[in-house]
Amino acid sequence: MDISKIPTSGLMFSWLISPDGNGTEIKAGEIHSLVLQESESIWLHLNYANTQVQSWLKSSHQLPDDIVEILQEDVARVRQKTFTKEGSAHLIFFSDFIKEFNEKYADEIVTLWVIRVGNVLITLRPHPVESIDKLRGMISMGRFRPKNIGDIYSYMLDLREDMLHAQANILMDRMDQLEEVIIRGETLPEHETLGRIRIKCNRMRRYFSPELTALNHLTRNKPDWMTDENHHEVLEFSEKLSVLVQELDHLYERAKVLQDEQSAHIAQFNANNLQVLSIMTVIFLPMTLLSGIMGMNMEDLPGLKGSFYEVMFLMIAAGISMFAYLRIKKII
Repeated sequence: MDISKIPTSGLMFSWLISPDGNGTEIKAGEIHSLVLQESESIWLHLNYANTQVQSWLKSSHQLPDDIVEILQEDVARVRQKTFTKEGSAHLIFFSDFIKEFNEKYADEIVTLWVIRVGNVLITLRPHPVESIDKLRGMISMGRFRPKNIGDIYSYMLDLREDMLHAQANILMDRMDQLEEVIIRGETLPEHETLGRIRIKCNRMRRYFSPELTALNHLTRNKPDWMTDENHHEVLEFSEKLSVLVQELDHLYERAKVLQDEQSAHIAQFNANNLQVLSIMTVIFLPMTLLSGIMGMNMEDLPGLKGSFYEVMFLMIAAGISMFAYLRIKKII
């Protein structure tokens, strides 16, 4: 693939991959004059929000038309088809967490595109993402020395698995705390707390579940850019991701059960309060009735003088009529 026309304004990072692991970072100004050896590969990390990068992708004749068309579609949509192969080109949709520089872990998820054409690996992202940021740091510090494109992809999966597992652990710890609180019934959490946990679980499994399709395809049809070791690592991660998705399903169901339990506690609390109010009403009803009857002063009302019994008859008739109406409607 010809990388001489790649716009440097949208190039975030580039790394020359050597079979001996002694790769070097390529500066933006040197990318156009770089000549790759047959045994070498290069990783290019591009900012998809850059308009020049988008124009380059549209005008590039080295990417298959189907892949270019997919890249032009809505970037925020969750896709069920997470793997595309056209000729020698591969396109993989890679879900990742947004990099928040003021937080340890962000919970918003975005799509990262992984494209492999020949000896060139291209990663595209609309926002900074956690796995690429960590991977770039480890490569720059010499803590990770990739020898091929498969090393980078498998290590990206490993880093993302760690972050996904950390997010799941945070949710599980929070769920354990809420279970104890709700079972004790002393102080119930806010109504939206469990709802937010359910939303997070549903969002993560909605993004990461389709990736199992791509990983299963890769493990069944090992591409030429993967070594046997890379293939084993991807297979292992596929199994881990399957377990994590099952854990997210379990967390979702736990949150749903806890919401029902919380609703039951609230209903019981309201029922107890209504019972107290009902008892108080029954206790004070005779006194209220007597004080109301004895407090009627009809001597000073025109036309009602000496009509105490008539008023009592109307009151009783109204009470019987209301009781009959409630019986007919089967309310009581």
